[in-house]
Amino acid sequence: MAFFALAVLRVARSFPDVDLSPFLNFVLFLLGYKLCQRRGNRDYLQIYILSFMVMLAAAWQAVSAVFIVGFFLYVLLATWTLIFST
Repeated sequence: MAFFALAVLRVARSFPDVDLSPFLNFVLFLLGYKLCQRRGNRDYLQIYILSFMVMLAAAWQAVSAVFIVGFFLYVLLATWTLIFST
């Protein structure tokens, strides 16, 4: 909770030029925590959702067309993972 409060405080300080990188750091922290504590199918679903949020942040910060290749690989591998894990 403290890490989230710190991220909100940093974003609030960055107004009017919104900098969402503290939220990206928070999502990466949650993703790392979930990867270390995974136990069931619910945890894997949360990992998929967090990885999609990281991909959205990458799309927000992307400045080149190289991102399209990474996004295509993410969609392909995430789809296969969801199909084969059920």
